[in-house]
Amino acid sequence: MQFSESNSAWQAIPHWALFAIRLGYVWPTCWPSNRRICLISMPCDSAAAGLVALGAMRRRLECDDANELASHFQRLVALVGFGNKTFLFYPKETKPKARGPYVVDCLDPSGMLWVKLASSPDVRRTISPATANDWKIQGDPPVQVLAGDQIPYGDLYSCLVENGDAIKVSNLARSDSGICLAGRVTGETSSKGILAGVRFKTESSTVDLSQLLTIQSWSPGKASRVSFLNTRIGEFDRNPNQPRVVVVDGDAAFLKVIDKDEFHQTDIIAVFHRAIERDRLEAIGAKLVVLGQWYDNDIELLSSLAAPPRDVTLSILQRR
Repeated sequence: MQFSESNSAWQAIPHWALFAIRLGYVWPTCWPSNRRICLISMPCDSAAAGLVALGAMRRRLECDDANELASHFQRLVALVGFGNKTFLFYPKETKPKARGPYVVDCLDPSGMLWVKLASSPDVRRTISPATANDWKIQGDPPVQVLAGDQIPYGDLYSCLVENGDAIKVSNLARSDSGICLAGRVTGETSSKGILAGVRFKTESSTVDLSQLLTIQSWSPGKASRVSFLNTRIGEFDRNPNQPRVVVVDGDAAFLKVIDKDEFHQTDIIAVFHRAIERDRLEAIGAKLVVLGQWYDNDIELLSSLAAPPRDVTLSILQRR
């Protein structure tokens, strides 16, 4: 595979780009877990955030359950033991009282999730992966399953990561919002432009990074595997499930996203460059001081990752 940035000559994928892709690929996506925050400091402006998101997306293409419905069911299953604090509703029920709220009861050996009516615990219902879309968590929007044609870049995804597992071809036709890209505060057009400047080429295809990420508004009519948050206006491109990882492009976007309610359980990987004003760097430092009240350095994960390229610094925090 070959790589080009800003219409430069084709070359092997450079070390910094491979590092960004690999970091996204190996990032832990088990949920729920203690939230992690990763800061990647680059020496100059780049499309590194998009490459991290691409690596994370590539990993989820390998997973059987990496699609909108399966992810929502897993999130409901994760409430076992915590369900009395989280209410579910069944909007399709015609009888108002039977719509809920429900609380999660247990997961039986067959893989069926049982819930019970909060006001009448003897009234119980089941939820399966096939019916999970009929249920919503209080405060969350209904799950949106996008229809779209199969993504045509399977060969490129397959050879993107050295020694990566095989992708599930079925995932190329299924929507997923496990990964969210939070764009630059300068807006969606600016975010797309920097990503479109990075291109990949194999023997059978040439495609830019903005297309590979399959963001709905950038690749209309195709299945979408990454959701997009426009940090300038604070809006998502579609109605996603709670993502497992949000990749943030820029220091200003990070400060907008870090405390966003939608991401309170979500890992954050923020990429910014050091060629910015001193006061902006100081704002990042001040935020890290505040986070230090609840987060510790994740030495274990940091030591398990490949060493970053020269001039790239990496820090990872994990919530206590």
